[in-house]
Amino acid sequence: MSLEHWKSLIGMTAAVCSTLTLLPQLLKMRRGSAQDLSYQMLYLYLIGVLLWLVYGTIIHSVPIVSANAPATCLAIACLVTKWKSDRRGQLRN
Repeated sequence: MSLEHWKSLIGMTAAVCSTLTLLPQLLKMRRGSAQDLSYQMLYLYLIGVLLWLVYGTIIHSVPIVSANAPATCLAIACLVTKWKSDRRGQLRN
């Protein structure tokens, strides 16, 4: 395998891992509670992937955009799920 293939493989693996980072947390929040996650962490992650998305768009990098667009959606889904969970908890009290 050539060096270019290895670079592409490493880059795509990193992109998939980074993109799917929040998926286990989202599934856990949907099954139970979202108390373990802080809004600050979720907002910071969202800002980071949004900035990567903007950067990828500016430099016309398909790998950066294709990795960070779904990561942005996952971060937003986590924020919405946490907000709904916190709201349900407040209504019970």
